[in-house]
Amino acid sequence: MINRLPNSLADRTRVFNYRDWPVNRKLSTIVLFSAGLIIILMMSFVSIEKYLSFRNNLKENLTAVANIIGRNSTAALIFDDKENGEEILSALQEEDNIIAACLLDKNDSLFAVYQNPAYYTPDHHKQLQVCPIQKPVQQSGQDTFSSFTFNDLILQHAVLFKNNTIGQVLILSDMSSVNEQIQIFIFILGCISGTLFVVAHLICSFLNRLLMKPVNELVTTMQKVSRDNDYSARVRKFQNDEFGILVDGFNDMLDQIDRRDQELDHHRNRLIELVEERTEELRESNTKLLQEMEERKATQEKLAHAQKMEAIGTLAGGVAHDLNNYLSGVVSYPDLLLANLPEGSPMQKPLETIKSSGDKAAAIVQDLLTLARRGVKIKKEIELNELVQSYVTGSDCTTLLSNYENITINPTFSDSPAYIKGSPLHIENMLMNLITNAAEAMPNGGEIKLRCQTVLLEKEIPGYRSWRKGLYFELLIEDSGVGISRENLHKIFEPFFSKKV
Repeated sequence: MINRLPNSLADRTRVFNYRDWPVNRKLSTIVLFSAGLIIILMMSFVSIEKYLSFRNNLKENLTAVANIIGRNSTAALIFDDKENGEEILSALQEEDNIIAACLLDKNDSLFAVYQNPAYYTPDHHKQLQVCPIQKPVQQSGQDTFSSFTFNDLILQHAVLFKNNTIGQVLILSDMSSVNEQIQIFIFILGCISGTLFVVAHLICSFLNRLLMKPVNELVTTMQKVSRDNDYSARVRKFQNDEFGILVDGFNDMLDQIDRRDQELDHHRNRLIELVEERTEELRESNTKLLQEMEERKATQEKLAHAQKMEAIGTLAGGVAHDLNNYLSGVVSYPDLLLANLPEGSPMQKPLETIKSSGDKAAAIVQDLLTLARRGVKIKKEIELNELVQSYVTGSDCTTLLSNYENITINPTFSDSPAYIKGSPLHIENMLMNLITNAAEAMPNGGEIKLRCQTVLLEKEIPGYRSWRKGLYFELLIEDSGVGISRENLHKIFEPFFSKKV
């Protein structure tokens, strides 16, 4: 069973539920709360500023008085003339707010005392006794210290003679006059603030009624339309401001409802057909989008590879250019020196070694220039079967296989000659690198197969930029090693890439 709240309690709960208040009450509350908060903050800031200003004025006046007493009491402190000190302090009776004052010598001992009989009490005497003496004054960079309480002000001023402290002046002043002035100021400020708050409330009420009239008219018409489904009702327009625009929009909305109902009936009959057409179009668009994404991905990969090769080529070309300058002397001067050496000279073999190393370095530079596409690649007609057989039976391959146990090479050649155009040096280097990699991939031994054959290409091979249908010579190198991991397979044609440690 649900217990309902009594009406009085429900009404009281609704009063404190701000979200359920009418808009005019919310606006009034916001405006009055903001105005009251601003007035309170203004009163607080002004009161604090006035209090600090009055207190600083009192402190400056007492500082001036203490300064005069300190200058006048210099001789009394130097010559230990206490009567003169008492006489100087007695001049303070003209200041009504000064309760007591005293002179201290350089040892902080009491030298002379003045007491205002109208205000001085035993509590003031005790207050002067417990007052902390600030010393040494010269080292702190100040000659005046002050201490405030709610009712009193204690001022300490150093008496200086030739930049030395010979005594101090203590003055106890009454703060009651300052407090009275602050109370009067706060009372006047409170009256002005209350008047301003009442005026703000009156202005807010007037503007609230003026602003909420079109809103109330709009709410009444909207309830009528919702209750009676009477779309012929219209909201009266009072002005051409934002509320007037809202009224025009609401009236236009009522005009469009009838037309929209008719259009909905018409479109409802064709809704299923349109959905099917749209679905088919989306399928086709999705298929085209996937194709374009795949083509774009392939294009981006090709572009990235081309940019990488361009950067590597630029670097290789620069290095090759510099090496050519330095190798020109290493390659040419040994020939000149060998031509002039006598037979059997001990320098002949070192010079031949230098010349051989220079030739090898020049070949490496030529490879760099070929990579950079700046050198002239040597091309001539060669027979592929003979070139492969020459390398397999050569000393380089024999020396390579001697370093790996249980590895054999099984070459197979095509029946017809395989004439191609290319660089024999680069093809031999390619064979050497591939056979070396195959041998390193078979730590437990195995067989390396070399096969030259003729193939017919009828479709494009992935990875080739351009191709044409026809007969080709294929050189196949196959090993039984561990193979290449899938994540590194696409990097096998990148220059200088290696997984070797």
